[in-house]
Amino acid sequence: APAGLARSWELPVALDAVHFRAPLEGRSTVRARLAGGDAEVRADLDLVDPATSVPRIEIRGLRLRGLGAPRLHYTVDEEPAPVAAPATLDRWVGHGERALAGLLAVRGKVVADAPGDEPFGLVAIFHAPPAPPASLAELEARLEAGVVALRALLREVVGARGLEEVRVVVPAGSPELAPALGLVRGLAVEYPHLRVQGLESDGDLEAVADELLRHPEEPELRLSGGTRLARRLRPASLTPGEGIVHGGAYVVTGGSGGVGRAVAAWLRAEYDARVALVSRRAGGSDDPEVVSFAADVSEATSLERALEETRRRFGRIDGVFHAAGETADGLLSGRDETGLRTVLRAKVLGTWLLDRLAAKGDGDLLVLFGSIVALAGNVGQADYAAANRYLDAFAERRSACGKRTLAIDWGMWEGTGLARGLEDVARARGARPMPPVAALRALGAALSYPGSRLVVADLSDPARVVPRNPAPRTEPVRRLDRDRVQEEVLGILGAVLETDPDSIDPRKSFMEMGVDSILAVKAVTRFRERMGGEFAATLLFDYPNVEALSTWLAERGEVAPAAPPPETAPPDAEPDAEPDGTGVPIIDRLGLEVVERTERALEVRLPARPENLNHVGTLYAGALFSFAEAVASMGLANALAREGVVPIVSASQVEYRT
Repeated sequence: APAGLARSWELPVALDAVHFRAPLEGRSTVRARLAGGDAEVRADLDLVDPATSVPRIEIRGLRLRGLGAPRLHYTVDEEPAPVAAPATLDRWVGHGERALAGLLAVRGKVVADAPGDEPFGLVAIFHAPPAPPASLAELEARLEAGVVALRALLREVVGARGLEEVRVVVPAGSPELAPALGLVRGLAVEYPHLRVQGLESDGDLEAVADELLRHPEEPELRLSGGTRLARRLRPASLTPGEGIVHGGAYVVTGGSGGVGRAVAAWLRAEYDARVALVSRRAGGSDDPEVVSFAADVSEATSLERALEETRRRFGRIDGVFHAAGETADGLLSGRDETGLRTVLRAKVLGTWLLDRLAAKGDGDLLVLFGSIVALAGNVGQADYAAANRYLDAFAERRSACGKRTLAIDWGMWEGTGLARGLEDVARARGARPMPPVAALRALGAALSYPGSRLVVADLSDPARVVPRNPAPRTEPVRRLDRDRVQEEVLGILGAVLETDPDSIDPRKSFMEMGVDSILAVKAVTRFRERMGGEFAATLLFDYPNVEALSTWLAERGEVAPAAPPPETAPPDAEPDAEPDGTGVPIIDRLGLEVVERTERALEVRLPARPENLNHVGTLYAGALFSFAEAVASMGLANALAREGVVPIVSASQVEYRT
């Protein structure tokens, strides 16, 4: 049974399907299969005849939550990493540290200046002065030499034939280079066939060279004094402590966004606070204790003007909630560094300026609103992960100087924030969107935390947030020619999209091409037929463009087509027996409720929430976006039509006629 099941799991929150197989008469035995964790349990239940064990009722996908609130607060702790297996690579391409080449040569490895045709790994080492930057210009220069340079390097190298590993090394305790660690988390998600690892080093190059001889099982390590420390999410233990000043004056950046407005309203309601909203576009308020100023948090003059006006209006500033942010989503291979610089401005430059300008003899509280993307990565959001990783490192350094600082790596807020519309992506990674009321309640509790960093998210399994790299292959693999594989991929995709394969840009994302979930499944079916082996229904979402998918398929090697299952004669059926299910395979797989059945038609009811369909890979392939009910109906109707079922769609109902 799952951990925590001893709690009172009393509240059902979702149900996928119920199948009535036989009349429910007399006593029944319940057989349960349970999975889940502290926050939620998923159960498949069978009510069976105790004498014959024949199922009477089958309940699928019943999800239960305890009446208490789910755990939302986690710390990022360190523990000694387990001993890793030996690495399989002998050839490296180095960037940023010539001395490492000699250390690797002594260990029997080769360091080259450029990729070749053989399998290789990329190791990039960055250095920074120990002292914090003294000016905004110096901060920007360090970002250019660090994360911006790394992004340019990755954009050129990730498509190279033979690339198998990427290791990025930064000095421990450097906020200016910490964004590189966030960037590689995005790389790991966009190119899951690569083994990617971020290393924080105490400056011992011998230890770095030794680490390159080990398989990078851990996605991130800190090397300190001969110890290898891995990061783990642990439930946080919060005790009542210092919160914020009742009736105080607070600045909320990103004040025109959904999260900023919600925080401002919460401060007013819970603490009778006076609030200054700062955003690029000033808004109005009917509350005289809420003022709004137009300012760019990354531009010193306009930000200082807004803060001085806040002091003039309220007399002081007791703290700042920095919720401003900007995204410029795009794959690492498809864009230059312009988007990264844009994303860094609000999070990185804004944080640095707020620290300098906001705390002038007033309260020193600084709450930095980051994202769990900094830890987990996300397709198309490597730049955003990089910017948010700076907040975590900056909070640690500022706290060490005796200033109250808390960086919160937020999970998704339901219906608001920069990641809205990606709820299904969050669920696929083991996270659920948080209702704003729950998120604000968690914010209040987090303000008593004495440390500098918290993760606040509704996680079904914290271990899934940052999965470990796959184990090294031990069996020989006959790699395929990547160019030929890419030609095959383009041909399949062209057929699915009904377009000329030569017109397809290999670096353009499948989503930008218009590949929806149903087309993705159709493509996967063709891959299975043409290339042999099994592929997940989410293949085109795991490898987001032709280039990435072709590289993985080539490295995967040759797979013999699966043998067809042996034909067996169907069991004898009673002449008058009712068919098992509806007789329409796709309807039975979905477990849709049959409202009415006639000789030539079925009327079925769609599940109450469209995302209940996502568990059926043949339809939505773990769809990346939330669908309104009508859109889900149309998508389902298209899938039914492909299986020879004629759908009739109206505004209020969907009928399926055979």
